[in-house]
Amino acid sequence: MNVSPGTPLALGMVVLLVLVSVVIDQGTARRQFEPAAATRELQATTPADEARRRAEVVSRVRATLEEPIFFDLDESAIRLDARRVLEAKLSLLQADSSIRLRVEGHADQRGSPEYNEGLAFFRASVVKDFFTVEGIDPVRIEILSLGKTVPTDSRPNQAGWAQNRRAEFRILAGRTVGQ
Repeated sequence: MNVSPGTPLALGMVVLLVLVSVVIDQGTARRQFEPAAATRELQATTPADEARRRAEVVSRVRATLEEPIFFDLDESAIRLDARRVLEAKLSLLQADSSIRLRVEGHADQRGSPEYNEGLAFFRASVVKDFFTVEGIDPVRIEILSLGKTVPTDSRPNQAGWAQNRRAEFRILAGRTVGQ
């Protein structure tokens, strides 16, 4: 029989050989090897495995939902890089109607408090509009303007200001995220 490397048959044979050598190495050579039992062992998952996998999924979903987006100076328009982040969030919102988010708009330290509060409000509103235009119920998305009151970067330069022109996301509810 000619078996090419990388084919399912070749991989199956490798798995079979590994299982047989493990059985022999563990001193259980007297136990008869059963391919069906080996397959069941490979497919079997313990409650701990399931819990770990679920925790990993929840962690990835939370990270996607909580990832901030950034804006250009004096702008509330959604940038291309931000659109990609929002589209990933949109997929999760469409898949789980129990997810609710709060969008917190922020601005950098320059400008008056009134101007920055208004700009941060427009940023959060534009994000909410992005979701609602795509069919997400507006009740699931809250908005909050924090203006320039909660900077993430205190450096008084372009790099610091760029980090503060953002929208952040807080998960308020959702089965997928354990809330």
